[in-house]
Amino acid sequence: MISYPATSWLPKTLPALQRATLLGAGAGAIIGGITSTFGFPIVGTFFGAIEGAISGGSVGVANGFAIAGVAAITPSRWNIRLSCAAITSSCAAALVFLNVAPQWASSHTWGGLLFVLMCTVLAAAVAPFAAFGEQPLNPRPLAPQRSVAELFRRALAIGAIGGVGVGAVVGLAIGIMTYPPTCMAALIEGGILGEVSGILLALMVGCLMVCSKLLISKLRVRI
Repeated sequence: MISYPATSWLPKTLPALQRATLLGAGAGAIIGGITSTFGFPIVGTFFGAIEGAISGGSVGVANGFAIAGVAAITPSRWNIRLSCAAITSSCAAALVFLNVAPQWASSHTWGGLLFVLMCTVLAAAVAPFAAFGEQPLNPRPLAPQRSVAELFRRALAIGAIGGVGVGAVVGLAIGIMTYPPTCMAALIEGGILGEVSGILLALMVGCLMVCSKLLISKLRVRI
C-alpha cells in the first residue's frame, strides 16, 4: 500500500480528480447522446455519447486539478464553484469555436451561448460534490447514504457486466440467424459494443442521480 507524506497533495487531489472526471464524462455523455439523437437516431446517439463522454471527461480532469488546488487553499464552496465554472465555460466556448460542439450549438450564436451557459451552470452545481465528496441525500430516508464515488463505481460495474451479457447474447443470436459460422465473432462484437453501451449508460445514470439528489437536498433545505 502506498503511503504519502502528511503534506502531500495526492490524497486530496486524486479523489477529487476521480469524481470530477466521472461527473464530467456522465454529463458529456448525456448532452452528446441527446443532441446527436435528433440528427441520427440510435447510431448517432451511441457515437454522440462516446464523443460527449470523452470531451466531458477531459474537462473533468482539468476541473479536478483546479478544484483540488482551490480546496487546499480555501474551503469556500463559492470559490470552488467559480473556478469550476470558469474552466468549464472556457472549454465549452472552445468547443463551439472549433465547431466540435453539438450541431445546434455550433450553427447558431444563440445555440452556442445556451450550450456554454448550460455547461457552466451544471459544472458550478456539482463542483462541491467533486471537491469534497459529499454524500448525496438519498430520497428514501431509510436507505443507506452513498458517496459520489461509490455510486459511480456500482453503476459502472453493473453497466459493464450487464452490457457485456446482453450484447453477447444479442450478438450470438444475430450471428446464428444470419450466418452461423460467424456466430462466435458476432458474440465477441456484441459483447464489446454492449460493454461500451453499458458503461455510457452507467455514466449517464450516475450523473442524473447525483444531480437529482442535489436538487432534492436543496429543496428540502428550503422547505
